[in-house]
Amino acid sequence: MSTVKPKQGREPSSLIQLILRADEALSTPVFQLSLPWLLEFLFSIPGNLMGPPLVQVTLPFWFFWLSSEETTDYQDLFLAIISFSFLLLLPWIFFLRGNIWIIQHIIYSNKSFALAPFLGTGVAFYFGSDRRYSQALAYHSLILYNLSCIATMFLKHGTERKRPCVTFGHLIPRKHLAIIPKILAKGAANASFPSGDVMAATAWAIPLWHMGYPTSSILLVVLAACGRMFFLAHHLLDTVVGMTVCLLVHGLLQWSPEHAALPTMGTAEWYHPIGALIALAVASRFRKGDEK
Repeated sequence: MSTVKPKQGREPSSLIQLILRADEALSTPVFQLSLPWLLEFLFSIPGNLMGPPLVQVTLPFWFFWLSSEETTDYQDLFLAIISFSFLLLLPWIFFLRGNIWIIQHIIYSNKSFALAPFLGTGVAFYFGSDRRYSQALAYHSLILYNLSCIATMFLKHGTERKRPCVTFGHLIPRKHLAIIPKILAKGAANASFPSGDVMAATAWAIPLWHMGYPTSSILLVVLAACGRMFFLAHHLLDTVVGMTVCLLVHGLLQWSPEHAALPTMGTAEWYHPIGALIALAVASRFRKGDEK
C-alpha cells in the first residue's frame, strides 16, 4: 500500500489508511491497462503535457482562436497554435526516445517556470487588444496555474505520498512508454499527492467552460487524470484533489471581497499573472528555506 509519509514518526490514522486502501483499489484497474503503442503515445500528450510551465505560452492562443471564428486572423491564430504546440511536443518526443536531460533542462526547468508566465502574458497582451474578455480569460488561466502551484507544492512536500510507479512498479513493463514511470520513480517518487498536471488542466478548463465549452472542459480534465493514472504517476485521489485545489483557488478569486483587489473571471489585467508568478517564487523560496 502506498502511504502518506508520517511526520515526526507518527503513523497515519486508521481512517487515513482505509482511505488510501480504497483509493488504491479504485485506481488499480487503470494502472493495469495496456494500450497499442500509437494510442499510448497519443494518450501521453494529455496525460503528461498539461502541467509543464511552457503550456502557459500556448494556451492563450486557444482562447483567442475559439473566440475568433469570424475574424480575419482566425487562420493566423490556428497556425500559431500548431507552431507553438509543435515546439512543446518536440522536446517530449526527444525525451521519449531516451533523452532524459530534456525533462530537467527544458520541460520542467527553472527557466521555464520563470519565463513561461511572462511569455504567456505577453501573448495575451498582444493578441487580446481587441478581444478583452478572451484576454482576461487567458490571464485568469495563468493566475490559476501559478497560484494553484503554491498549494500543490506544499501539499506534495507535506505528504510525500509515494507514486504508483514505486508501489506498483511491477506494472511498468505493461507500458510501451515505460520511460515515463521509470523517470518518475527515480526523480520524483514521493510527489504523488496531489496531481499538478490535473491541477493545471483544471486551470485551463475553467476559462474554457466560461467560454461555452463545458464538454471540452470536462474532457480535458478527465483525459489528464486518466493519463496520469495510466502512466502510474498518480492515484485517483491525487487527481481529484489536484482538480479541487484549482477549483478552490478559483472560488477564492471569484468570491473575494472587492477591496481585496483580486481578479474575478473576466476582469484580470496583465499584471495579475505576474503577481501570481511572484507569489509562487516567494513560496518556493520559503519552502526551500524550510528544508534547510
